[in-house]
Amino acid sequence: ARRFTVFFSDGNASIAEFVAYDPVVNVAYFRTERADTPAMSFVNSNDIRQGRRFIALAGTEDPEESRLASGYIGERNRTFNLSGKTVASTDEWEGVFLPDRLIGTGWNGGAAVAMNGDLIGLIGTTTLDAEERAFILPANALRQSLQRVINDRNSIRPNIGAYYVSLSRETALALGVGRDRGAMIFTPSERTGLAVISGSLAEKAGLRYGDMVTAVNGREINLEWPLSVALYEIPAGERVTLSIERAGNPLEISLGQ
Repeated sequence: ARRFTVFFSDGNASIAEFVAYDPVVNVAYFRTERADTPAMSFVNSNDIRQGRRFIALAGTEDPEESRLASGYIGERNRTFNLSGKTVASTDEWEGVFLPDRLIGTGWNGGAAVAMNGDLIGLIGTTTLDAEERAFILPANALRQSLQRVINDRNSIRPNIGAYYVSLSRETALALGVGRDRGAMIFTPSERTGLAVISGSLAEKAGLRYGDMVTAVNGREINLEWPLSVALYEIPAGERVTLSIERAGNPLEISLGQ
């Protein structure tokens, strides 16, 4: 369906037309015919700290009612990837806020709002290791996604098609590698065929299991700028140069988009 009806809290309704879908952040965009809706400011996600209070808002089956709850930011998880897998995907956003309370699927798509009315992010849930996990997609990710849609809503970035683990002191120790920054192309099976999707840009570029991506277009990959976010920020159609370390040897490969 491309057209929906949106019900507002004042009792009015408006037709909303589908504009675009961003698979990296898993957000769909719609435009309503109503022009007098209020605007909401986005917080700078980098300023959000553990313990920040928020109000959770979500719709219900009754268009004149909404669901309301309060909570706190329990954690900023830099390695939480929206893939819903134990490893991260190059094609899903990485880095979210985790609330202090269990929020079920009924809150999906709802807003996490600061006490001053600014948007902290959108609420989502995913299943990881048979456990339902709630998260808040940060406002900075939404701002970046929205800007891409505004600039060129018809431009869809092709999938890179690789799985990886963001490296830190803890993951480097667990994996027995000498780097604590970057992203290691990885799958628990230790097989390239499962770490790199067949026919993907990653396979065509020659990425292999165990490759450690250290930089994208010369900028270092780390927990503040993880691989999936770095790739997301490259405009569609531009070539991407990956600096990698393979068996201790540095080299560069290009991803054609």
